[in-house]
Amino acid sequence: MIEQSNKVLEVRMAAITSYEHLQEVIPSLGKLPAAVVCIGHGDFGNGNDTSVKNVQPGILVVTSFENSAEKKAMGIWKVLDDVTQLFIPQKGMRSAINMNGVIYLPSSFRPIVCDKANSAYLLELKAINAFK
Repeated sequence: MIEQSNKVLEVRMAAITSYEHLQEVIPSLGKLPAAVVCIGHGDFGNGNDTSVKNVQPGILVVTSFENSAEKKAMGIWKVLDDVTQLFIPQKGMRSAINMNGVIYLPSSFRPIVCDKANSAYLLELKAINAFK
């Protein structure tokens, strides 16, 4: 889905669980801007209700750092917004993305520390799957 949007030039999956993993993945990206789909965190329902699994996968959005007053300096925001828009439901829809009964919605975003040549943000998604 992200690949088909043409919002980023490269899409990859990675199990990033540390800063060291991040430092290996970013330089290996061939084309920027790029998106790296990551396993996030989650929980089982509310309290004792284990029939619902809430997962928060992440999409790491990476682009080259631009230090200028021009529009290029806002590149990371444009890419982050473009990727976020893929997950925002259109009018009259419950969700923008529903794969096999799992609904994906934007949850939060935050900057990620990376090398000085790049800018990165993590877009966290909420994935909801009811087992009932």
